Amino acid sequence: MSVVYVISEAGGMGKSAFLTSLASFMKEQGHMVSVSKPIASSPEDQDSSTFADLLHLEDGKSSVATLIDAVGEVDRLTTEGGFVIIEGSSTLELAEHMSFAEETDAKVILIVSQMLGPDTIEFATSFGHNLYGLVVNNETRYGHTEVEKSLIPALDSAGIKLLGTLPEIRALLSLTVQQIVDGLGGRLIEDQVDASRLVESYMVGGFGMDPGQYAFSTRVNKAVIVRGDRPDVQMSALSTSLACFILTRGVEPIEYVQYEASEEGVPIIVVDMDTLEVMDGMGALQRNARFDHPEKLLQYREIMKENIDLEGLLVGLLQ
Repeated sequence: MSVVYVISEAGGMGKSAFLTSLASFMKEQGHMVSVSKPIASSPEDQDSSTFADLLHLEDGKSSVATLIDAVGEVDRLTTEGGFVIIEGSSTLELAEHMSFAEETDAKVILIVSQMLGPDTIEFATSFGHNLYGLVVNNETRYGHTEVEKSLIPALDSAGIKLLGTLPEIRALLSLTVQQIVDGLGGRLIEDQVDASRLVESYMVGGFGMDPGQYAFSTRVNKAVIVRGDRPDVQMSALSTSLACFILTRGVEPIEYVQYEASEEGVPIIVVDMDTLEVMDGMGALQRNARFDHPEKLLQYREIMKENIDLEGLLVGLLQ
């Protein structure tokens, strides 16, 4: 049995994505795994339920109020054997994280961004022998130089093991068609469509003089935001990789567009907003994107396999 405690200095660092993907890999390798977030970060925190859903676990939905209860939760899970992976709540103070790790004899994995905060090294080394290593998450396309020249030397000087750096993935910020419908207060033209598909990018119809197919082909798995009375734009978009339409001003498409969209399996969302209101609304929704979809798990697992020695990590965590 090995207890793994995944934490970060603040929320939004990607703990849930890393933890869930690590647990998925462990299960794939034939290990018994229990996953939990005993102390929720807020009353709306759904992470434990998401773990259970994505990993097909019966357990994982528990939530307790105190550190003593959280330690008891770990004791209960460890009786089942295998790996016990715990996500640390971002509401806890450093001293509380340290106490929990000590009480459960956990191996701590710290998730950070590519830009180390001034106190990150001190935060990490506070765990002493319980600190297993550090993972840099969401490395930007041009952030590798910062990691190589600043972060890695700082970690080496402090004797902190860098487990790997993971690039940012646009898909992790995506929303499902249904989440967009609910968030914008829209309605689907057809019920018999896949509203669980992810929308990775957005394009606004009504472009310049270039052919519509040329413009729309620059993005995949996209939502096209366009007026309902523009069948020309809609038909151009339908010839490219399209996740859904968002039709503005409450105008439904003509029957021919509905038929073609149905044939292609493209959901059509109709909203009463204008284009600018939709874009403002999407910006607000995007900030609440969660790691809650099987496709996100698959993509994150792939970048972990490419950038972390997972076999070596499992051996180390078992020691």
